[in-house]
Amino acid sequence: MAGLQILIPAEIDSLSRELDIFSASRTPDPELIEKNLYPPLPICSDTLIWGFEILRSAESQRLRQVNCLVISPCSQTRMLALALKLENRAGSFSWPEKQRMLAFLGTSEDLSADRLLIEQFSELSPLIESHRDPQLAAKIAAFAALPQGLKALVAGGQVDLKSAIRVQDLPEEIFAEVQAGTLTFSQRRQFLNELFEVSRKRELSHGEIRDLADRAFRDRRPIETVHRMRFPMLSELEGSFATLEEQLLKGSGVQMKPPPYFEGDSFSVEFEFNSAKSFNRKLTALHSLEGRLDALFELLH
Repeated sequence: MAGLQILIPAEIDSLSRELDIFSASRTPDPELIEKNLYPPLPICSDTLIWGFEILRSAESQRLRQVNCLVISPCSQTRMLALALKLENRAGSFSWPEKQRMLAFLGTSEDLSADRLLIEQFSELSPLIESHRDPQLAAKIAAFAALPQGLKALVAGGQVDLKSAIRVQDLPEEIFAEVQAGTLTFSQRRQFLNELFEVSRKRELSHGEIRDLADRAFRDRRPIETVHRMRFPMLSELEGSFATLEEQLLKGSGVQMKPPPYFEGDSFSVEFEFNSAKSFNRKLTALHSLEGRLDALFELLH
C-alpha cells in the first residue's frame, strides 16, 4: 500500500538493494535518526531507492522502526532519478558511483547500439554532472573497461579519463608505479602519454615497455628521461643548446631562444636594461657569441 509506513529493519532488508550505489552519501547525525528526524526512506516496486546509510545507522543503533514512504510502481530510470535528487550531489559523484549507476540500468555489450541507455543517461546527466552530457554513458562505459590499476588512477583524480583511454594498453604494472610515485597530475599525464608514444613508435613488447618505465623511475627526473626516449634527437639538441647558453650567457640577463624544435634558420635574443651601464653589459654578453655562432647554427635544421 502506497504512503507513509513504519517498517522494522528486517522488513527493509528483504527489499532489493540494487540502488545501494553511493559511497559518499551525507548521513544525518545518529541522534537525528534516533529521533526520527530524517527523510522517510522511499520504496518502489520492492526496491529501496535511497537511504541506505540512514538504514545502516538505524541498525547500528538497534532501532526497532524506520520511517518509509512507499510510492507507486515506476521505471528503473525514474528510481535512479529519485535517488540522485535525494542524494543531491550533482557534479561530485565518483567514477565508481557512475559505473554502478550504469550497471543498475543495464549495460549492453555494444553500448553504441543501445540508444535507449544513451538517451536515459543524457536525460539523467544534469542530476549526475550538473550539466547535460549526451556522451555520459559512453564515458562511464569507457571507464568501466579500463584496467584496474588505471581505473584506480582515474577514480582517484590522478589521471583524466581521456588520457587513460589513450594509454590503457600499457602494461598494468606501470599504472601501479605511477600511483605510488610523487608525480603531479600534469606530470602523470605527460609521463604516460610519452611512454605510450615511445612504445607505439618502436613497437615495443610489454616487457620492453616495463624496462623503459623502470629506467625512467630510477632517474631523478623521470619526465625528462621518458621525453628523451621519445625525442632522442631533439633532446640532444636541447642539451647542446643549454650547454652553449650556460657557457656564453650565464648570469648576463640575456636570454637566447632557438626556433621551435630547432626547425628554422634564426635565433632570437631578449634582454632588459635600465641604464647605459646595464645596456653595455648586455652588449658585451652578446659579443661573446661571435666566436661560437657556427656551433649554434649547426643545431638548426
